[in-house]
Amino acid sequence: MSDSFDAYHLWLGIAPGHQPPDHYRLLGVEKFESDLNVIANGADRQMLYLRNFQRGKYSALSQKLLNKVALAQGVLLDPGKKAAYDAQLRDGSAEADADADELPEIDESGALFGEYLLSDHLASGSTGQVFKAVHRTMQRTVALKIMSSDGVKSEEHVARFRQKVSILGRFQHPNVVVAYDAGERDGNFFLIMEYIDGWDLHALVKKNHPLPMENVLQYFTHAANALGYAHDHRVFHRNVNPTNLLIDREAVVKVIGWGLCRLAEEEHPSDSTLQVQSYDNSRIRGSFDFMSPEQFSSNGLADERSDVYALGCSLYFALTGKRPYSARTPQEKAEAHRKKPIPSLRKLRPDVPPVLDQIFQRMLAKEPSQRIASMYDLIDEFQAVLHDGGSAQARLVLGSWTPSAPTQLPTPAALVDRATIEQPTIEQPTIEQPTIEQPTSVPASVDAAPIPPPPALPVEPPLAMPAGPPPLALPMGPPPASPRTGRPASPPEPRPGDPALVDFLDKIQAKATSPRKKS
Repeated sequence: MSDSFDAYHLWLGIAPGHQPPDHYRLLGVEKFESDLNVIANGADRQMLYLRNFQRGKYSALSQKLLNKVALAQGVLLDPGKKAAYDAQLRDGSAEADADADELPEIDESGALFGEYLLSDHLASGSTGQVFKAVHRTMQRTVALKIMSSDGVKSEEHVARFRQKVSILGRFQHPNVVVAYDAGERDGNFFLIMEYIDGWDLHALVKKNHPLPMENVLQYFTHAANALGYAHDHRVFHRNVNPTNLLIDREAVVKVIGWGLCRLAEEEHPSDSTLQVQSYDNSRIRGSFDFMSPEQFSSNGLADERSDVYALGCSLYFALTGKRPYSARTPQEKAEAHRKKPIPSLRKLRPDVPPVLDQIFQRMLAKEPSQRIASMYDLIDEFQAVLHDGGSAQARLVLGSWTPSAPTQLPTPAALVDRATIEQPTIEQPTIEQPTIEQPTSVPASVDAAPIPPPPALPVEPPLAMPAGPPPLALPMGPPPASPRTGRPASPPEPRPGDPALVDFLDKIQAKATSPRKKS
């Protein structure tokens, strides 16, 4: 780089004998690294360090290196460009230190995409990359998805991207991620979405297993709420799995990953002719570990009952930390979902009530017609378990069970990235007796009957905080909204139950309606 100042060596540890570096060495990862997360983390690490020198006398040099790192990141995170670059690297024709002028403008915070400043790489997929970004004028933080070059070349991927954008643009639900904008810029299709400051369920389980059952049921009530809303609009998700369930810092779940969704009116001739014997990964769409038996046979057969099955598989993972079936290849996974017995939740989680295990068994029924019929029915059953351990009929069959107090859930400090939120102390609501003014003609000894409170989710005491840096406690969120409307449920009308009070109210009504005597 410079004869007098070797920034490659002093800043990035790249010895003169390895300069100019290839893209992999520049990011500090192994040559031909295939894990996109490793590549993204390497780029983030190098950029974070280089930004320390943007205010000093080497600011121009730091800027140049930042551009080179960002360019290398863009090449290696794009499957098509990475494959071409790897081929050139193997035959010795690749330019080790590519021209950074190909990269969009970079400033001290990150790369620019139109009016958005990209700061963090959030996720990688087969069709594109997702970044955390900030609109420079509005200062709104968003999640920005940019379709990869390979995705743009595929008519099917572009069609599905447009469908996803159209569906998300129409959805308005507290448990569905919000889409703000979408379009095409310089040949790149993009989608601007709500940024969720939290974790996906997969990461949460890996860091905090076992999760308290009460928390899990609340999360899955929210998820079922979102999926039920989609089903009401005749949209089937078809890719429900723990990585597509995001949990924010208020413990509200947002369902994402709608790229494989299907409208009920759609016909898929290619899907309908796909047989399970082919097991072609490029044609069977979805997450194999959480996919219903019928979806292995034909994506066109997947409907709301397939989403129930996938949510059941995700429930098993949330409670046990494992997938329902341990299989390696797509063929083995398909056979397991189609033929192996449904596992028991209680085998790995003895604290789970028998009634919840029975609910799970019905979610994973092999035949779609034998599963729980709808997400709203599932919500009712989850709420019954939360409130009193299940329905009275289930308790007669399965025996009595009393919900235990929520277990303490220490959240590792590894989950804390930018902020620490103090866990509020939440108390169970108390029932107050209504104050009724009594006329002088009624004895003062008539008492008012208590008003039944509206149903409320059980809540947790404050969670224990582990040693080390203060972690983010995992809260219990607000009670779920009404499944049909997405709005908080209204409290029930007061129903006086004391005979004396009923008689008292009747007298008040009779007095109010009787004709007054003239004085």
